[in-house]
Amino acid sequence: MNNTPGPHEDAPGKESVTDGSRTEGVARKHSEANLREIEWRYRSLFEGASDAVFLVLVDPADAGRILDANELAATIHGSPRGELLKLKIGDVDTPESARLAPERIRTLVRDGRAVFEVTHRRKEGSEFPLEVTAPCEKTRSTSATASSKKWPVSLGYLRKPRPFPKPKHRQLTSG
Repeated sequence: MNNTPGPHEDAPGKESVTDGSRTEGVARKHSEANLREIEWRYRSLFEGASDAVFLVLVDPADAGRILDANELAATIHGSPRGELLKLKIGDVDTPESARLAPERIRTLVRDGRAVFEVTHRRKEGSEFPLEVTAPCEKTRSTSATASSKKWPVSLGYLRKPRPFPKPKHRQLTSG
């Protein structure tokens, strides 16, 4: 009878390499499942938003590059989502809005948030006004040249400007 451990058996008192690999595999599957859950939540919020949403890179070397856009953003801009992802946010700005973009990005990075109005162009050329609410978070850049640095990314919520409701005046009566 041969008492030599087989390929998946360990000698008595030795930690099993197979058990360690199995534990790592289970942990990796659990981690992957968590990432899928987080991605699903993100996508659900992103696509279900009642506003057009752009995720825009604020990396100085590639400022304004559109990293992601929800379907509503694509629809109101008259472009397929894939086409928007090849653009910078300035490409959908009118010339006047594009001229103001660098200062707005500086403000966004400095203050961590910006709210402003812009005018965008649809693919067919018509223009429309939007209100932008843009928080700015530091995250890993997707730029291959800056992958080890952290650059701010802005998630911009765009909606048509809404007029403020007129205040209601109540008459005071003496009584």
